Amino acid sequence: MSKSRIAVLCGILLMGSAVHAATVLVAVMQNEQAPATALQMSSAMEDQILGAYFDWGHIVTNDEITSEGSSFTEKGYGLGPARAVWADFMLVILLEYSPVEVVDSSLGITYARLSGISWRMVQVRDGIILVEKKLPPTSVPVSEPDPYRRARILADTIAKESRDALLGARR
Repeated sequence: MSKSRIAVLCGILLMGSAVHAATVLVAVMQNEQAPATALQMSSAMEDQILGAYFDWGHIVTNDEITSEGSSFTEKGYGLGPARAVWADFMLVILLEYSPVEVVDSSLGITYARLSGISWRMVQVRDGIILVEKKLPPTSVPVSEPDPYRRARILADTIAKESRDALLGARR
């Protein structure tokens, strides 16, 4: 097979895979009472979710992490920014933290304790909520002592379940 035919074949295969990729905006918000260290935990979770969607071949972007947790219940929250970046889907995550930082001297870290997680996957085109769930922070095995690793495990769960909703909507 000639080099030009191989190049054309590769181009067709790449175009075909791009057609199946969805554009997903990830918007993470924290409750207003979250301590300053909560941003590190929120960033770790956001990073885990962005990485998972990227690894699955989707185009992902994020909105700035906000401390406007009370806005989570607003109908249509985040649709404007999602439409501005031409997102197909928007994953909105509310991370609720206890107001007091935790100091773990055995690990040598200070962190914010997650007290609740709510999330939803929205189809941006029409604003339809595909799935909305609450995830108890205690759903991660206690055997994992590092709170940032526990947060990443929770983020993986959110990524997988939200991706299932995305794939269901695309059928």
